[in-house]
Amino acid sequence: MLIRGLWNLASRAGTVLLAFYLGSQAWDAVGPKKPEISPLRVQVADEAVPVMLRDLRDARDGLGTVALLPFAGDSSGYVTNQLRSAVSSSGILDLRDRTLTEKARAFLDLRETGVGEPEAARATGHAMGVEGVLFGTVRAFESFGGEAALDLEVRLLDVASGALLLDRRYTKETAPGILNTGRVREEIARINAPKRFFAWLIAVLLLPVFTIGFIRAMVRKDTNRSNAATLVIYSAADALLAYLLLGAALSSWFALLLFLVAVGFAICYNAYIMRFALRLEGLPE
Repeated sequence: MLIRGLWNLASRAGTVLLAFYLGSQAWDAVGPKKPEISPLRVQVADEAVPVMLRDLRDARDGLGTVALLPFAGDSSGYVTNQLRSAVSSSGILDLRDRTLTEKARAFLDLRETGVGEPEAARATGHAMGVEGVLFGTVRAFESFGGEAALDLEVRLLDVASGALLLDRRYTKETAPGILNTGRVREEIARINAPKRFFAWLIAVLLLPVFTIGFIRAMVRKDTNRSNAATLVIYSAADALLAYLLLGAALSSWFALLLFLVAVGFAICYNAYIMRFALRLEGLPE
């Protein structure tokens, strides 16, 4: 009887887990999804956050607990979430944790309506029992033609008096230049993983070949310092390219291991090309 009872319990638990798994997979497939954020849009948002923190530090005026409400117009939730993380980690405001409803909506990828008007923000603050409310409106958060722009209004309100301690508008655009990090990542993101690896491999193999004249000039000096400098230059270029291709994926152990293996291969290959150049110059290896 005991074994049968345990078996029935395990069977019911397995059925519940299976139903939960199938339901979560179905939700991921057909449920709502927040808009994806391109690297360029991430860049402009992340660059604007430190300025907001500085202004909030100057404007807080001894407020106690503050509620950060979802920003109106923040369809992706990225701006609100980044500001919340920055404020929490900096400790400039005693930020109240998200409500259970907000956590559930975030878990289900449901969009928040957001609060942008002082009257609605003050009423919400009264209902939550906080001394201050941080809210705002995202007027523009978009990328276009290789550029990105953010237009954001941030407000900090004293619930008791209804006064706006901070009411400021922030605009940010990507910096021009072909070496803009966000632009490079956005272009790379359009290439799938096999193509990324193939492009990196071709670059590693051909870079020393196309610049063999420079390598021969360096090894002709016949000094360990010049040889080491040459190897470091080419290997650093290969490592930088590999880092750009992997991007944020380096947060995983597998990606980090793949990065180290790729860099090791590049170093060995560059050393082989240098030995080949030494033979061309008739120098001892």
